[in-house]
Amino acid sequence: MRAGRLDKRISIDRRVEDTDDAGDPVVSWIAFAVDLPAEVIQAAGRERLKAHGETALADAVFRIRWLAGVETSMRIRWDGDEYDIAAIKKLGRRRGLEITATAVVA
Repeated sequence: MRAGRLDKRISIDRRVEDTDDAGDPVVSWIAFAVDLPAEVIQAAGRERLKAHGETALADAVFRIRWLAGVETSMRIRWDGDEYDIAAIKKLGRRRGLEITATAVVA
């Protein structure tokens, strides 16, 4: 993985589910990895109709150096947006990861 292409900085968050005092489920996010160098490839956006209106979706591919423990239940924060991880592809033998993710930008 060429260091010159890793010109962006991303953070990866892990989802944590808990219950509040009333017993209702509460979802929060905690940092898993912060300030990771990454290559970001933005794909074409698309729109989807939902019951309450139109939603714009933005796809992106993030390439990072190998990092153990990254899962599809996590999310990526980059450039003020949050991206849900859709797929993770290993690059070489622990050389890197290619993460496909989608952000809702409504």
